[in-house]
Amino acid sequence: MTMSKLDISICGLNAVKALFEVRPNAIHKLFFSENRSRALSSVCKYIAKQRKLYRLVPSDELENIAGTEHHGGVVAVADARPVLPVPDEKQYIEWSKARQSLLLLDGIGNHHNLGAIVRTAAYFGFNKIILSGDSATPSASTYRTAEGGMEHVDVYQAQTLLSFCSDIRKHYLIVGTSLSGIPLSSYDIHKFVEKRPVAIVLGNEEKGISWDVKRACHSLVTIPGTGKMQSLNVSAACAVLMFHFAARQ
Repeated sequence: MTMSKLDISICGLNAVKALFEVRPNAIHKLFFSENRSRALSSVCKYIAKQRKLYRLVPSDELENIAGTEHHGGVVAVADARPVLPVPDEKQYIEWSKARQSLLLLDGIGNHHNLGAIVRTAAYFGFNKIILSGDSATPSASTYRTAEGGMEHVDVYQAQTLLSFCSDIRKHYLIVGTSLSGIPLSSYDIHKFVEKRPVAIVLGNEEKGISWDVKRACHSLVTIPGTGKMQSLNVSAACAVLMFHFAARQ
């Protein structure tokens, strides 16, 4: 099966159902196993009316179409959501006034981690994600791991995250993660978030946040643990931080 550069294979029932709910016209083809046919009946009816291809296929063919055995019984070939350039000052000032929290990702390299982060961000309502220029961008595995979360976030990419941090500093409380940061449990954010929303910065899985971006943050925090492990996986750290800040805004 051939796909254009703008197409992506979206696997998994939750991801495909979210795609259908938010962007039904983006679906070009649908392939599924017999045990998913009932759950996808409304999707099939819609695609049939649009005169697009949908087909029940055996498991080995579905795996070939998906390019992975982790297809969850369904593959939709659809338009990928675009990665957008960062907005101008007027736009992020409007975000700030609307108290829309941001998630900034500095060099995240693993597509599965990105998908898990997107899922968490969608859950907590952090629907604006800004990637650094060297971060992984959404792939088929990102969509699959996000379990539909990709349909509820907007993804932007900055040429340099340092410049973006400098631009939003007056309008956002920028909080980065660092092993040498203030323990999150003792970090009092109330006096800050009353005036402006938060922009959380997460760094590369091995190196963390780059030194220049750390210096652009208002504060650096760490998530205290037992000390038996140096740190959490970046997607787990994302969930802890988002819960902490979302509950206080």
